Amino acid sequence: LLYGMETEPYRTGRNMTLKIVKASTTEDIAAVKQLFQEYADWLPVDLGFQGFEQEMATFPDKYALLLLARQSGLAIGAVGLIPHGTHACEMKRLFVTPRTQSKGIGRALCEQLIHHARNLGYQSMVLDSLTRLETAVSLYRKLGFTETQPYNVNPEPDVTYMSLAL
Repeated sequence: LLYGMETEPYRTGRNMTLKIVKASTTEDIAAVKQLFQEYADWLPVDLGFQGFEQEMATFPDKYALLLLARQSGLAIGAVGLIPHGTHACEMKRLFVTPRTQSKGIGRALCEQLIHHARNLGYQSMVLDSLTRLETAVSLYRKLGFTETQPYNVNPEPDVTYMSLAL
């Protein structure tokens, strides 16, 4: 995967074009919402404790930024940014469709989100994940995230909280 600015397409190993955009059109926002719903269905956890149904009912209200990955025109991945005060933000709901995982798309989405968060003036980014999602946690560590104190309530026994200085 080659990395560039958000308006430049990425090339994957199979000569397919990956494009990551800020979701701003009605179509793009609907695609992100659909991917977040797929994420909730895929995840081995009920997101009711996070108010997921209400989040979907008012989507995208709590998000400051949504990124959408498309490959050959198909929506295949997304991630969101939620403000946490003036200087901190949260990476939320990173998801790449199962058939396109392990191709660097999640990493590209994360790198673009971190880039945008810096440009928006945030000084730190937090996230929570589950240690059983080993690939995701490994990616976050490779991007420089480290363990941190809890910043929300998550009843899962293997929740891990991470942060990154921007």
